[in-house]
Amino acid sequence: MKKIQTDCVYLEKFIRNIGKIVTEEEKMRWFLLRASTVVGDRVQHFDDMLEDQFFTALESLFFKKEDPLETADEEFEGIFRLVIGKLGRNV
Repeated sequence: MKKIQTDCVYLEKFIRNIGKIVTEEEKMRWFLLRASTVVGDRVQHFDDMLEDQFFTALESLFFKKEDPLETADEEFEGIFRLVIGKLGRNV
């Protein structure tokens, strides 16, 4: 609830100050602020999904191996490709 209130405060400030924005730096700051309020939660959700998928895949690889410390770089690369492929279908 606090995040929503914070976003509303920023949005109200943006609306009040939009006529006062003069420099490119200020325009960029307000642009990024608006973008973060609109898509910030979605990006966080995507990050959480990515982290969960990687952890699950790495954990699975760890327990499949007799000696996990001998895992080849190519196997880690395979995990990366697998997770990115899964996320691509679910996004």
